[in-house]
Amino acid sequence: MKKFFIKFLLLCLSIILISLFFCNCSFAKYIIENTHIVANINIDKGKPKMEFISSKNTNKNYEKYANHTHTLTLRFKAIEDNLKVNNINKNNIKFKVNNDFVNPKILNLTLISENSEEIVYDISITNVEGNGNLYIVFPTGLVIDNANQTNDETIFDTGIIIDNIAPTYILTETLLANKQSNVLISADESIRPFDGWKFSNNNKELSLNFPSPIDYEFPIIDYAENYTNANVVVEKASYITINYCNYTYTKFTGFTNGGKVSNKEIILNNDIHKTESVFVYTEGNANKDFLDCQFYDYTYWGEGTEGLCTYAECSYKYGYNPGNNAWYNMSSSCDGHLMNFMGTFCLELGGLGQNVAGHTSLGSSRNPIPKDIASQFLFGISGINFKLNTSEDFSVVYQIYVKDVGWINSCADGKECSYRHDKPFSGFRMNLIPKSEKQRYMSYWDKDVGTSNVK
Repeated sequence: MKKFFIKFLLLCLSIILISLFFCNCSFAKYIIENTHIVANINIDKGKPKMEFISSKNTNKNYEKYANHTHTLTLRFKAIEDNLKVNNINKNNIKFKVNNDFVNPKILNLTLISENSEEIVYDISITNVEGNGNLYIVFPTGLVIDNANQTNDETIFDTGIIIDNIAPTYILTETLLANKQSNVLISADESIRPFDGWKFSNNNKELSLNFPSPIDYEFPIIDYAENYTNANVVVEKASYITINYCNYTYTKFTGFTNGGKVSNKEIILNNDIHKTESVFVYTEGNANKDFLDCQFYDYTYWGEGTEGLCTYAECSYKYGYNPGNNAWYNMSSSCDGHLMNFMGTFCLELGGLGQNVAGHTSLGSSRNPIPKDIASQFLFGISGINFKLNTSEDFSVVYQIYVKDVGWINSCADGKECSYRHDKPFSGFRMNLIPKSEKQRYMSYWDKDVGTSNVK
């Protein structure tokens, strides 16, 4: 009996242990199954976000500055992998300059790329007003995810400074010991450098030496490409000056220099009269052959003939003088055209008497100018050409005025200035300038092309 009881107890204990084992296995299985179900739940990582990426600017070499004329392209992106609503459009993106909202012209909004995590756009704008740092503003609600979360309002500095204010300046002329004038232009803000001009360390000053008087406009340009035309006036310089005048049948008003119009009274009052002679000389630190001169003379007598100046008895011929590839200057080789004119030793180009009735060609009493032809003033110098022999620092610029045409395009450094060889000019001007200013000076004069402006 006792043995039976012991066996019974062992059997019960075995059944209990086996039951416990199966219960544990069921519980573990239950846990594993529930863990698997939890892993399948999609958890949203957070709100959508807007980010600014980069900027581009049509203000070449100064892309960090812009005014209302430039086109700015700003790249940005929306970050969200569960996008539900996309409200990004031209009307929903805002802009600030400093603390003020502005309304630039939006040229286009372009989708650049799109994937499961982000959308990238370019927005191009122009006509940005105001002054200060440019910000792009992304309002709340541009993008909404599947959990109905929206982006927060975010503001990004684009790195571009908007500047719509033109620079102001002070100009100072200082006469140097060598009789050149130093011109100093001091601006109220950083300005762009110019070839030929000395640029200061603070980026606000430009300076250049001038050999002779001059009056013209020089553009001062700031980083944002706003500009002010500075009136560059040099009055004291006399390092080298080119003095000149033109003589018509009825009028002579004396020598001038510095680009002033010679004999401007003819242009203002009676431009029918033509230039029969040009007188020129140099002063200062210039050799006698510093300036080479050439002209084209249109005479009544025609090709192959010569005339004689009624004032100085120097000769001139129809066509190029002294020849197509030859030049006059104030050296001794041009003695026949060097003279004392009105108390001034100078070089004469052309000759007086080209519109005088009865005047004949040199060496002939035939074919005198008829009175009715002479009264029309059809003849004289129709082309001029100047060049410098020994200077790498300066240029000579010149321009002529033609009746019924006005000023024609200016020329420089050995290029003939002529409207037509059968159309003599009534007035002209010329000047010696720093070589760096050649194109700017010519452009300034060329504003008068087609007009009778004598300033």
